[in-house]
Amino acid sequence: MSAPLRRGRRLAVTLALAGALALPSAAEAQGARDGEARPAGLLLDGLASAGPLGLAAGGRWERVFADEFDGTRLDTSRWEPYDGPGHAGNGLRRQSAFSVADGRLRVTARMVDGVLVSGGMATRLAFTYGRVEFRVRTDPDRSGVTSGVVLTWPANENWPADGEIDVYETGRDRDRRPLHSYVHFGARDSRYWQVHDADGTRWHTMALEWSPHELRVFRDGVLAWALDDPAAIPRVPHRLCIQLDAFAPSMTGAVTMEVDHVRVFRRIG
Repeated sequence: MSAPLRRGRRLAVTLALAGALALPSAAEAQGARDGEARPAGLLLDGLASAGPLGLAAGGRWERVFADEFDGTRLDTSRWEPYDGPGHAGNGLRRQSAFSVADGRLRVTARMVDGVLVSGGMATRLAFTYGRVEFRVRTDPDRSGVTSGVVLTWPANENWPADGEIDVYETGRDRDRRPLHSYVHFGARDSRYWQVHDADGTRWHTMALEWSPHELRVFRDGVLAWALDDPAAIPRVPHRLCIQLDAFAPSMTGAVTMEVDHVRVFRRIG
């Protein structure tokens, strides 16, 4: 796998799915494209989300990937951990930053022998269209250095032209409020974004539905954002990534991002 690009979002492999994904919830919508402020699509709060796992409004879903993190170590047959420089060259990304216990994945950023060590990884599965679900929380960061993010990244590494969907991103806010979702697209890294008035230190179930016609983001079972700009919708296989990114070369204390489960579905009806 090539060296991390831009924020270090990375992906690669192939498998076509068809359908939608589910993601975070709520708040104000803002958007920008080529530096111009624009609506981030349709802001839809309070609408019913997709139904039980394996079923969703308007179609049935087949699960093609799942990790419930019920073992004692990272399953590297499902995930490819990064091993290289950190985001923007800050510190290092190492598999040692990950641990699995008590049904949870944990990725921890801390100073190790004077070097900031954190982690990131991507699914070995790549997919085009489908539904992604995950449950996540991130510790507060009194240093304001780290950002927890769960995203999709083009398997061919052709960023930004082939897109990036940041379903959950805390940013560097020390108290992890608000949360954000971003969609990057086009050769000039145009983007839309959504602001979620939610506390990222608490557990949230996020979902993304990705179809050829629309991206829909849910948080905690509520549809928060729908984006239907054809130019912004990726058309190539992406992989799902979990990252705790560093935005400076050093930090104070330790910060952990936890994930309870990850599931990917394709629409079959």
